[in-house]
Amino acid sequence: MTILKTFSDTVKQYPSKVAVMYSGGEFTFQEVDVMSNFIAKQLLLNSDEETVPFYIEKNKYVLPVVLGIMKSGKIPLPITNSLEVKISLERISEVVFDVLISDRDVKLENHSVTLLLLPKKLESYSEYQEVATTKENEIAHIICTSGTTGVPKKVFLTDDNIDWLVKEFYKIVKFTSESKFLFTTPYTFDVSLTEILAPVYTGGTLVCYDGGIQNIIRLGETIEKKKITHLSLSPSFAETIIDISGPEVFQNLRALCLAGEIFPSSLANRLRGLIQQGCRVFNLYGPSETTIYATYYELKDRKYNTVPIGKPLPGVQLKIASQKENSKMAELLIGGNGVTEGYRLQPELNKAKFKLIGSNRYYVTGDYVYYQGDNLVFSSRIDSQVQVNGIRIELDEVKSIVDKLKSVKSSRVVFYKKKLVVFYEADLNIKEDIIRSLPSYLNPTVVKVESYYLNQNRKLDVPKMLEIYYYKKQSQQGDDVRKNILDVLSKFERVDITDLDSLELVRFYLEIEDIFDIEIKENDFYRLKSVDSIVDYIRNKSFFQERSTEPNDSFTKEHDLVNLEYNLTKMNYRYLKNIITPSPTQKRLYKNNLNRVIGFNLALEEVTYLELNKLHHIIKYLSYKIDIFRLVVEKEQTRFSIGIVNEGDYSPNIIVLNNLPTELELQGILDNIEVIPIPIIVVGTRDKKVRFYFPYHSIDASSLNKLGDTVYQLYEKKIVIDEVPSSSLVAFSQFKREVLQNDVSGDVLARLPKIKPAIEFEKLNDEVQCFQVSLPEDIKGDDVYLFTIYAISQCILSDYNLSAISGGLSLDFRDYEQFDAYDLIGDIHKKIPFQVNRTETFEEFKNSHFKILEIYRTGIDYYEIAMLGNDMSAKEVQERLNNLSLSINFIGEAFRLKDTINNIIDVDFDKNFINVFVHERFAYAVIKSELLSNSVYDLMHKDSKFELKVIDKKRLENEETNR
Repeated sequence: MTILKTFSDTVKQYPSKVAVMYSGGEFTFQEVDVMSNFIAKQLLLNSDEETVPFYIEKNKYVLPVVLGIMKSGKIPLPITNSLEVKISLERISEVVFDVLISDRDVKLENHSVTLLLLPKKLESYSEYQEVATTKENEIAHIICTSGTTGVPKKVFLTDDNIDWLVKEFYKIVKFTSESKFLFTTPYTFDVSLTEILAPVYTGGTLVCYDGGIQNIIRLGETIEKKKITHLSLSPSFAETIIDISGPEVFQNLRALCLAGEIFPSSLANRLRGLIQQGCRVFNLYGPSETTIYATYYELKDRKYNTVPIGKPLPGVQLKIASQKENSKMAELLIGGNGVTEGYRLQPELNKAKFKLIGSNRYYVTGDYVYYQGDNLVFSSRIDSQVQVNGIRIELDEVKSIVDKLKSVKSSRVVFYKKKLVVFYEADLNIKEDIIRSLPSYLNPTVVKVESYYLNQNRKLDVPKMLEIYYYKKQSQQGDDVRKNILDVLSKFERVDITDLDSLELVRFYLEIEDIFDIEIKENDFYRLKSVDSIVDYIRNKSFFQERSTEPNDSFTKEHDLVNLEYNLTKMNYRYLKNIITPSPTQKRLYKNNLNRVIGFNLALEEVTYLELNKLHHIIKYLSYKIDIFRLVVEKEQTRFSIGIVNEGDYSPNIIVLNNLPTELELQGILDNIEVIPIPIIVVGTRDKKVRFYFPYHSIDASSLNKLGDTVYQLYEKKIVIDEVPSSSLVAFSQFKREVLQNDVSGDVLARLPKIKPAIEFEKLNDEVQCFQVSLPEDIKGDDVYLFTIYAISQCILSDYNLSAISGGLSLDFRDYEQFDAYDLIGDIHKKIPFQVNRTETFEEFKNSHFKILEIYRTGIDYYEIAMLGNDMSAKEVQERLNNLSLSINFIGEAFRLKDTINNIIDVDFDKNFINVFVHERFAYAVIKSELLSNSVYDLMHKDSKFELKVIDKKRLENEETNR
């Protein structure tokens, strides 16, 4: 098999080179080889069938899975993870298989099918260095594409098909061993193969990309930080990214490949500046039946009225047939190296769609095209196929799925103004059922109707149907704010925010910000999913923050707090004690009475028994997957412990009040209670919200946002419980305990700074100082926060004439060698020691810091050694930690400069505590002491100068306004 032979050669050439990068880690070529060997071995032991479907949540596993299936002599069949596994498997019901591969512990109703659950730890794969393949399969991959029965057609791609296509593609776009492809395409779509196999054929790197609103906003940042060179998108996706960030978002790319739908001339003209800067832009065309791409066109630096699909790839044969009456357009037939085996499971359809002309086989595309000079131009489809977000579907397929639902009497499915619209007739409102039955990428507008209206041509009158059954039911009733929001929605041909896809949602929020002159916080995006919630947000400007104003009825408020305290005091818990060891930070803050409560809100439709019961069930089942819901804090004077309620004993306690308490009010109550549940769940009837309160530093901000999004998605039925990743603080605590049982080696102790503090911070004047660091061009990604620490430290060393200074850096840490903490929900902050020497370069500081990070990746934590150890080494560690001078908290990327600075200043912290964050091309730091004496510092990095400025808060705000 050529694909496997190519991979074997690449592994030999680049064994230690990174093949796959993902959030929190990477796989080398050797590691991908070993992982795929493990998968192949398991399939040879457990599977007798030829086809192996896979259902993967994390893209980092896709390449090893595809190669592993091929190595076993079987055929990979990707099935979509945008549906529940049960529905995804129904879509391949005609395929015979006996094993499903997944990285999630999904439940299979067919007991004859075995689940091959991928291990999370890399070490679990290492046993299988080699695998002996019993046979090679001519078929290398199966792609599911549109079908008229509700069951997608299966296109069988051969090894020769794929080998030819990717080789030609990588030549055209010049993808090499130094290149990086961003993995943005869902792995079920044919285009994804050009991304997945990039490392195999070139030695380049595949960089996994997590979708979602916030990642769409930060795509440019991802491209820059990860040094992405190649990117494939649909034109509509590319256009949205440009709307958000401008064409310069792609300026660091070498090639931008657009495919899947018509390339608008307006988009081509917006990309002229990008082309002038050296980025090559391609329009690629081709159906799955001829292996992904058949033609290509590279855009020039000129104005376009129409963007051609170009010329055939080398090895492709084109024929023009079935000319359209009174037109220069004709149907396109495609032959050559890319013509696949077609629909093996549907021989009659194969005969109809693949024609033998002479001795050559051609696929009848159903696409009308015409020539513009030497280049082909796509005109239209012959049948009912349309492209939604760059994905080809058949309207009849969607209609067939909808019609199968029990309550549906009839349905009509149309593609109107680039939107998929489903009209249905039924006695009940089953919009959510219809949405759940369809892949999420279709994002249809679903409209319940009483009858169907036809126009004068006897066709469905879509505008009239929408006007009667969609727009009128969402009328604004004279409210100006609501009217303006609906006006913005109307630009997208929508009246319901949930009908917007993720690309449209970003555009929508940006327009709302402009119209109402407000700033919507990123972590509020997923909560603002109704017109009512946005109206409330605009009116209050802090809808999802704690309100400072007291309710008018102070008597009711007082009784709410009494009710809350009574309920918390009277709760009975059966729990296991001392199961989770509090972190050093949690213990220190509790001992010093620096307690705080944070939380997230969920807007309820109504506060009724049914809604509360629904919420109760969501939390109960979620507690089986995420054990933070079952934690119990037990306090004893200056110390506290953390226990956990057994799964079978847990029942969510939901307290219903008129008004939600503030964090300070709740903390005041908790100070007098010895046993406290985490989280505390309170429903406010006045605001129709439920708030999840997390006291005693039980969760960090990143985990809180993840959890808030998960609860929202479950409540709105966007996902099901099986799709929620597991998170076990109990397992994590056990992992840390096992690490602490080992003796501290001399090497571990040697890397811990041991210099004594030389700055008397308590004598410094109280004054807020803001530092701005201009970042050199080569400082990107994770180097930014390290470089900022280095720069600030060098200024301090200069001011105080010191040879070295040490400190502790607080950041989210999930990158463990022996434990997968990627989905962990809780307090995963670590404080990592560092030392900066006056004579060392940044690279030298970075290397020494990475040596300390290597220790933390093994699970060792100096602060835990000092807290829990009882030997001489623990005392030595404690003494050195006490001598650390600086305490630095890395916040990450700041969406808005002004908000970030104000939020930092509002918090009370010590004079040696420095908050570091990044905004645009600058790094910033905020400290509450007069630490630096000069206003400007000229520093050197390599052979270039850079500045650190001390700037007051108002000047920073003015600079942001000017930008």
